[in-house]
Amino acid sequence: MCTVADGFVTVRGERSRFFGPDAATDFSLSSAARNLSSDLYFRGVRETGTVERLLARPAPAGPSRTAKELMRGYAAGYNAWLRQNRITDPTCEGAAWVRPITTLDVAARGYALAVLGGQGRAVDGITAAQPPTTGSTTPSGTAPDPARTARAAGELFAADSADMGSNAVAFGGSTTANGRGLLLGNPHYPWQGGRRFCSPSRPSRAGSTWPAPRCSARPPCPSATTRTWPGATPSPPASPSTSTSSHWTRPTRRSTWSTARPNA
Repeated sequence: MCTVADGFVTVRGERSRFFGPDAATDFSLSSAARNLSSDLYFRGVRETGTVERLLARPAPAGPSRTAKELMRGYAAGYNAWLRQNRITDPTCEGAAWVRPITTLDVAARGYALAVLGGQGRAVDGITAAQPPTTGSTTPSGTAPDPARTARAAGELFAADSADMGSNAVAFGGSTTANGRGLLLGNPHYPWQGGRRFCSPSRPSRAGSTWPAPRCSARPPCPSATTRTWPGATPSPPASPSTSTSSHWTRPTRRSTWSTARPNA
């Protein structure tokens, strides 16, 4: 719950208020290094009504009715959990920043995730941008330095600092506990923090979503997603003591999944 609530503080632009303007962010919802930069960006998003305009667009340019219902349901479930439970995690127990959310808060979080690979990766540059000053010696039409641009791009996309990826691992029947093929897909997002994916319901359901309040409970939520097909049945992991994923198997065509391939 503390991790999830922290994310809503971010999209409301209130990190400086509760955690101090110079404190570091966790980079879950933007590239902002400090809370003040994060707040300037997300306050700008909120005050310009960016998310509200996107919500008002008819589908498919805007969210579908089902998507809107999911957002309303997420907010309702989150708020119900707050009413019915007492937070014991010392990270946010009794904290003023843990409070009910709205559908707009949920949508704002979705927007932050949607632009994370674009403008969300340049938040510090956006919030620190300055207009040209009188008497500036730099002509406004000067082209950017190619070498500097290349270095910046290399740092931005460096593999050793990446926290997201796209992979899938396939196991042949000779390597699984029940002798059936298994295809395990990672959630693409980090294994921890505000972008960690969790199972939205019991393991008999397929799919994943943003972190839910139950993520703070132990044992931890599944940290990987799996693909299912009609007729698939749950299969216990080969190493229960080390796995937190929901494992599924397909009862037929075992050899189809015997070769691991990257997931584009």
